[in-house]
Amino acid sequence: DIEAINHPSSALPSGRLAVDSVIDQMGLMGMAILFFAHLLAQGLGVRLDGTLGIGISDSAAIFYMAIASLALIFAINAPPLSLRRNTWWSGLFSGMLVAGIPWITGNLMFGPVTLASGLFAGCFTFGAVGLLILARLDRVEGDRRVGIRSLSGLLGREMGFGIAVMLLDTALVTAVILAVPQGIVGASVAAGLLIIQIAVQGVCYRRPRSPYNGLAP
Repeated sequence: DIEAINHPSSALPSGRLAVDSVIDQMGLMGMAILFFAHLLAQGLGVRLDGTLGIGISDSAAIFYMAIASLALIFAINAPPLSLRRNTWWSGLFSGMLVAGIPWITGNLMFGPVTLASGLFAGCFTFGAVGLLILARLDRVEGDRRVGIRSLSGLLGREMGFGIAVMLLDTALVTAVILAVPQGIVGASVAAGLLIIQIAVQGVCYRRPRSPYNGLAP
């Protein structure tokens, strides 16, 4: 419904791709993901560790992370929950899906999750919420018309951009602080990325028709 308003020429609204076909693809991909995660749980991860030299993975936990990812994908996008329609739950769970769970899963390939890694995952989850807000700035009209209470739809593009920037910068500042005990090199890299990020945000804000922020006057 949203794509038909914002991007009517894309695959689904234009009819080039049927809804049933999308559902079939999601089902097949979901089964493939669970099958591979099952192989990891049965010891494939340990054998890969020996081949690649990346440590000792927690294979069973990786399988549970795969299940959690699929559950979140359907909870966010599909009935009966359709969490995408809720401003706060949608952002938080989407942040977990695109940043938090992948971070933890990557950690599990090397060994048990540590406190530091868990804090980083939480930090980047909230940063991803900012990215998702930015990604929806050009969909405000569609959100409003179909009843999705996104921040940008409720507060406007300018306010949505400001909130997204605040979340992104706060997450990266926190990452810099968390990286200091891990080593000065990592902290310096994170600080450099923060400076670049702020500079890019300034450029995006001054160019209201940028496809990145969609801030049309």
